[in-house]
Amino acid sequence: MKTRSIVLLIVAGALILVGAAVALGAVFSMNLDFREMNTMTFTEKTYNIDEAFDSISVDGVECDVLLIPSTDSECRVVCNESDKITHTVEVENGTLTVKRYDQRKWYQRMGIYWGKMEIKVYLPEGDYSSLDITTLSGNVEVPEGYSFGEAEIYNTSGNVSISAAVKGTLSVKTVSGEQKIRNAAPEKLNLRSTSGDIEVSSANSVSDIKLETVSGSIEIEDAVCRSITAASTSGEITFEKVTAEADIDIKTTSGEVELNRSDAASLKIVTVSGDVSGTLLTEKAFITDTVSGDVNVPRTASENICEIKTTSGSIDFEIVPNN
Repeated sequence: MKTRSIVLLIVAGALILVGAAVALGAVFSMNLDFREMNTMTFTEKTYNIDEAFDSISVDGVECDVLLIPSTDSECRVVCNESDKITHTVEVENGTLTVKRYDQRKWYQRMGIYWGKMEIKVYLPEGDYSSLDITTLSGNVEVPEGYSFGEAEIYNTSGNVSISAAVKGTLSVKTVSGEQKIRNAAPEKLNLRSTSGDIEVSSANSVSDIKLETVSGSIEIEDAVCRSITAASTSGEITFEKVTAEADIDIKTTSGEVELNRSDAASLKIVTVSGDVSGTLLTEKAFITDTVSGDVNVPRTASENICEIKTTSGSIDFEIVPNN
């Protein structure tokens, strides 16, 4: 190594040590009270809603959005605000609209601060026309006790948890956040994530279910619907007690596929390197195609087809009727 390079490395190391010493000295000068380093002060602000509304729309940017059952049958919105972060809360054309405004410069977002970034909507339980929530990095929670005609959730890196009933279409799109949908029985269920996992449980009387992820896993349990489409690149796909009146269509590249006590009038499963296994409830005419994997399926005569294609994965299925 050249002498100049060695000198530069020594200088860089010395500067790092000096910076660490200065930072440590600052912390001790505050008697180890890290709150003294706070670069932003938040205050809780409550917006009381007196006007009637039938829909809810929340634009949270980068904070948690929580729907909380109101114990006094009154609606109010509680937000944490600062001199740079404010909200507008108003009823427009029958829609409760909450918008968050962040006026910080990019360098001000790099500060240290204490205070939960969240929007809490205390909402009386009951039926509503629609729900629309958009946030970037916060979590979204919609508990049971509510019913919506339509619901659409968009989130980038936060998790989404929905236990409320949705009658029409429930659409959830995330990038890296997990999705957990419970007890929802919409006419259509559309869930899409890039790297986050998707979990669906207790979804009954659904017309169409469409689940799509790249590297996250897909897990659906206790569901009754007309048809299901599930697609993943590298994530596993697991069905537990899932029945479709029409068809089940599953596609994955390297993720394994497992169907346990599940069934449909017709099934099509396509994977490249993942194993495919499970137990079906009724007899099927199995059509299998694999290059290097083992195949173990029942030889039955049926008008209903189960088609399975894989390149290097194994195929293993049994028929286990409900008792």
